[in-house]
Amino acid sequence: MLDVMLGNGQSAFSCGEVYAWFRPWRTHHRKIRCACGSDPCPVWEKIAYVPEARFHRTVCDRLNVDFVIDSSKYMPWLIDTQSWAEKSGISVFNVLIYKPPIELAYSQFKRGRDPLGWRDDFVKYHGRLLRLGFPFSAVSYRELVRSPAKILGDICSRIGMHYVSGQEMAARVQSHHVFGSFGVRQQLDGGELRIRAEPEFSDDFERVRETIQARIDRDSEVCDIVDELERRSVGRRPGERTSTQFRRPLVMPAWYHVSRLKGAVRRVFPQDFAAPESSTEWERRS
Repeated sequence: MLDVMLGNGQSAFSCGEVYAWFRPWRTHHRKIRCACGSDPCPVWEKIAYVPEARFHRTVCDRLNVDFVIDSSKYMPWLIDTQSWAEKSGISVFNVLIYKPPIELAYSQFKRGRDPLGWRDDFVKYHGRLLRLGFPFSAVSYRELVRSPAKILGDICSRIGMHYVSGQEMAARVQSHHVFGSFGVRQQLDGGELRIRAEPEFSDDFERVRETIQARIDRDSEVCDIVDELERRSVGRRPGERTSTQFRRPLVMPAWYHVSRLKGAVRRVFPQDFAAPESSTEWERRS
């Protein structure tokens, strides 16, 4: 959702989770199905068939835009994109959306799963980003829901984009979004963006909430990550420009190579598309 809001800005193009096109792991990733409805899409015909390392530069040059909004979350793609962009003279601003752990617990609970089932993926993903020294600003989903115009304006200020009043509410330009959230795609088809607030906790969850929160509070790894995310929150220091500096290690950690290897295997043996991609799909793949 945030990527489409930013893509509504002046001289901006939101491409969705484009890593899936260049590194497909599901069968439907092998064909561009653009939100504009055209098949083939004349915009994607200009930019899709280039080496992945040249994609973002190509979008800027061929579509004459200053901002390319890529909502990919797959960590090796983020790392590689950072390196490619720096080599081609593009500044990268990484923005990460997060939810409080108790809301993640409720998301699991209402689906009949372990309320702390999110914990290992959460620590793994965010811990890897932080240990790498990867540059990013954080956005609280709760704050985005409560004050979308303010948060979007703060983000635009950080990345040097001119904020347009109402940018967060509707598709101001024809969207060419591909892959990613099924819910966002449905809203784009309807021509209106609505940030859905998390529902109030159920009575059943309220009865165990205090116990779950106590377990979260005793988890030092989770608490340290949340503290760091809050410290990096755009709402804490509005107007501050986001750092883009990243020194890629000469020797990448083993998980990076393992993830790339798994990705290569999935490209040859992709999964069938059976259901809308969940918001935690990236966690399981990293």
